[in-house]
Amino acid sequence: MANRRRDFHLSDEDIQFLDSTNLDWEAVQDGNKRAVIFYGFPLREPFQPNTVELKIKLPQDYSSGAALDMFFTSVQVTRSDGKIIPRLTQSGSFYGKIWWQWSRHYPPGTKWRPGVDNLGTHISFVKNILHDEAGGKTWQ
Repeated sequence: MANRRRDFHLSDEDIQFLDSTNLDWEAVQDGNKRAVIFYGFPLREPFQPNTVELKIKLPQDYSSGAALDMFFTSVQVTRSDGKIIPRLTQSGSFYGKIWWQWSRHYPPGTKWRPGVDNLGTHISFVKNILHDEAGGKTWQ
């Protein structure tokens, strides 16, 4: 993607992480909502399709330590084994697209650690969820 949007400032640490993913990404502001969108984010079997646009919603106060939570896909992901994906709901429009919210939260006893956690640790959390759920585990 030649002209990636950078509508708002991200920390050097976040930009370094985003560039290290080898995925196209944008930092998009739509009204008062902000998000980082990854293009071509891979999903493993049994999820279909095998790549999606992945959105991470960034609260306005993210740079001062506000927690990231959940994630969103640009399409309604399904499973090739026919199992239902729990807590996957249509969440509305952002950047001209309808997004699907994966309502997944950090496990009890685990909290967002301001100054430690960032986009990189949150994407690691997202990947762990997708890996576990592909194998049959249910996340809260």
